[in-house]
Amino acid sequence: MSLIGSTSQPSLHKFGRDCHTSNYQCLSQSLAEYKIGPFCIKLYHSSSNQHPNFIMKSIIFLGVVALASAMPKLDTALFQGTDPRLIVGGVEATKNEFPWMIDLRVGGHICGGSIVSPDWVVTAAHCVGGSPSSYTLVAGDHNLTLNEGTEQSRGVTAIVIHPGYNRPTIINNDIALMRVDRPFEFNEFVGPAIIPQLNFAPTDLATVAGWGMLSFPIGDLPDVLMKVEVPYVADEPCRIANIGVGVVTESMVCYGVVGKDSCKADSGGPLMCGPDNALCGIVSWGKDCALDGYPGVYTETSYFAEWIRSTIAA
Repeated sequence: MSLIGSTSQPSLHKFGRDCHTSNYQCLSQSLAEYKIGPFCIKLYHSSSNQHPNFIMKSIIFLGVVALASAMPKLDTALFQGTDPRLIVGGVEATKNEFPWMIDLRVGGHICGGSIVSPDWVVTAAHCVGGSPSSYTLVAGDHNLTLNEGTEQSRGVTAIVIHPGYNRPTIINNDIALMRVDRPFEFNEFVGPAIIPQLNFAPTDLATVAGWGMLSFPIGDLPDVLMKVEVPYVADEPCRIANIGVGVVTESMVCYGVVGKDSCKADSGGPLMCGPDNALCGIVSWGKDCALDGYPGVYTETSYFAEWIRSTIAA
């Protein structure tokens, strides 16, 4: 069990105004740059000499707390061309269509997540490198600019990052659990996702949802929850497509097609399969967003089903 702030996690190295602005270049090697809204955080991985060329799909609204705890979908100028995830090519979801959907905030929206029990939320490990008290989890949300009367807001008391995160390759085992300060009250607007069993077979099509960017590299962030249907891409073609971008491992699954993808600020959110919308993936990384030949890469939830169950039962 790996807790936030442990020495095994990357340490904050530098932050900048914009990773693609001439006055704030992404510098040096062995840096994993996490795109956080209009800013970026560069994290130094002392145990790795890899130079990832991908981007994570998360966003943060800066403030003192955000700078101290930032952590979302991977992007590096060394990783030029890769960026955190947003929904590209999608449509507005029906209000409360996905009652497990979480708006993960540090001041404002930075990532997504999914409820797995009244006390626990699952998200991407790269979204949660800060102190538990830095985060707010909001369930039952649809329009982030309105108080719709269905929201339930919770603080976070504990974060458990998978012990294999970033091992043996950067962004591998990109999954974490967050414990809320009081249980969610399940109703028609708020409820848990279904966790698939180990060896769950990916469906031909899946749905990914989030409040991420609508286009890349320049695009608006939506007020409302968006969704898009994306096709499955088999492991080997996905690995080949991402040579020189990032390493696709057995704990990952790939979905996407040109013009349809998750993107920046979608990190940690759900990829859903089948008629029950089982949580078959967690938005993790990819090369830019919705590019031809570069599907999105997701943490394969079924691979971690036993870890999730044992952690929340402890």
